[in-house]
Amino acid sequence: MSLSKRSYESGYYRERNIEGIHTFQKGQQFEITNCQSKSVKGIWEITNECDLKGMYYCNRVLKNGKLSKSFARKDFRVFGLHEIYNALSEKD
Repeated sequence: MSLSKRSYESGYYRERNIEGIHTFQKGQQFEITNCQSKSVKGIWEITNECDLKGMYYCNRVLKNGKLSKSFARKDFRVFGLHEIYNALSEKD
């Protein structure tokens, strides 16, 4: 058996499970504060669930409280379940 197969079977490559939260609601807002990139910092809102498991389409919330309609990289992102969960847990 190859090394990669043994590593996978031992659990090294398995996904982490977040207990209690499996999906987020459309319209839920979260704030990212701890990030090296300035373009990611700010308040985001979930607009739709992506076809990929655990990924969400998000738009930036502007200073006036409205959603950005731009599809530029700074205003539209696809965030993973773990990124959103970490942002929400930092808030508390």
